[in-house]
Amino acid sequence: MTVKLLADMYAVLEECVGLFNAGSSMASAPGKTAGIIVVGDEILKGQVHDINSYFMCKRLRAIGTKVARISVVEDNVNDIAETVKDFSKRYDIVLTTGGIGPTHDDVTYRGIAAGFGTELVCNDSLREFWSKILDRNMTESVVAMSMIPKTAKIVWGKAETPFFKDNELLTEFPVVNIQNVFVFPGVPQYMQSLFLSLEKDHFESRGCSFYTGKIYLSVDEELVVSALNETVAEMKECVFGSYPVVGDGAKYKTQITIEALSVDKVKAAEDYFKALISPKWLSPWLQDPDMSGPVYKFLQTTADTRLAATLNKSIKLVEEALDTYSPEGVSVSFNGGKDCTVLLHLVLAVKDRRNVSQPLQAVYFRPPNPFPEVEQFIQDTVDRYKIELTTLPGSIKEALEVLVEQKTRLKAIFLGTRRTDPYSQHLNDFQMTDPDWTQVMRVNPLLDWSYRDIWTFLRGIAAPYCSLYDQGYTSLGNKDNTRPNPSLAYTAEDGTQRYNPAWMLADDSVERNGRL
Repeated sequence: MTVKLLADMYAVLEECVGLFNAGSSMASAPGKTAGIIVVGDEILKGQVHDINSYFMCKRLRAIGTKVARISVVEDNVNDIAETVKDFSKRYDIVLTTGGIGPTHDDVTYRGIAAGFGTELVCNDSLREFWSKILDRNMTESVVAMSMIPKTAKIVWGKAETPFFKDNELLTEFPVVNIQNVFVFPGVPQYMQSLFLSLEKDHFESRGCSFYTGKIYLSVDEELVVSALNETVAEMKECVFGSYPVVGDGAKYKTQITIEALSVDKVKAAEDYFKALISPKWLSPWLQDPDMSGPVYKFLQTTADTRLAATLNKSIKLVEEALDTYSPEGVSVSFNGGKDCTVLLHLVLAVKDRRNVSQPLQAVYFRPPNPFPEVEQFIQDTVDRYKIELTTLPGSIKEALEVLVEQKTRLKAIFLGTRRTDPYSQHLNDFQMTDPDWTQVMRVNPLLDWSYRDIWTFLRGIAAPYCSLYDQGYTSLGNKDNTRPNPSLAYTAEDGTQRYNPAWMLADDSVERNGRL
């Protein structure tokens, strides 16, 4: 890719950002604005693929901060100075990546100093840090990476990929901060883990959230122009996008996106648009969403402090399991029930936050005579999140043995077990299967969750769940042993017996009253 082509691509991206927000109340949203500056000739020459700006855009959007512009600049002091000075005035937060190493073309600090009209000085904290990292004969490099703008300060973050020096594990990494500008390294694994460790205190727009809905259509966008234009004119508090999809293997032809500052506004816009088009044009296809946004947002905003603590513990257990056994070494037990649906979203959230690229592995231990609604929900979920699902019939003990034979790297399995489940009162967070079973570590992140916690969370993140729960079922087995919960029954005006949805069950102790 040529320098001009890549530069033009970013120019178009900047223009699209402006058009996307033009004339909309979202342009004046209460959250912070951010500008991203990517420094490096190697980006403009097409020698390195920039993934840092993509990562930051995703994370900033998830924490309520709007990215207004992205610019890529050469390793040129004047260009960096002018861009940083301009961005610093325009936006609440400015994030730079790249150009802070020890070589001749690492001039980001010099450019920022010039932009703010200050000089470079050797920072004692940085010099001490780099002296620990680098060998003693690399004094020149230590000094080079310690020269920063005089008025800057150091913000310490956590590096997910740590350094080792003399058997000492060093996980802290310095981020230079001058006014509203934060300078990140260009190495993605350092940049991303540092950003995650700093985002809550420095980049989050508290009290502001962006909510996005997506509508998938089986027709070309030309057919819905009139309906879309009417919806845009009527729903002025939303931002809309329309994206055609081409190719013989495409699952849908057009994707409509709707973004607003509340779920209700998104839903109202979706309903308005759908009422203007033929129902036959709606495609059932769902793209896999990033779950880290809603799950971590729920953690930060829920008023239920006990549930927040329980959720935080569960997330830590998921993180520990992934660190211990690796993403390739774990699988999620998913049978379509409410508990494992919560579990699935927790694992997906941690996976998405860490940018784990490989598909999530899951296993469905298929019971005899299953509900068709359950199997449909499982398939919809697999399609939605692009899960690698293994379906195994028979007893769980026998099926687990087959699973381990098929998945030779499997070391642990996530289960949605809660202490109120039969024979589960004394389980631990991590517990090996019984001695006469195939040996796999059982990971139980939901042991301390209550029935009420499950539904508060699922409804709080607007997660899809099996339709049977809206028909009065509260605990799902199979068609032979499961009925709607009689505690949810009521008599309708026409005299027929009906059932309230599962989330309306007031007494957790009767959760399994529908199970025979």
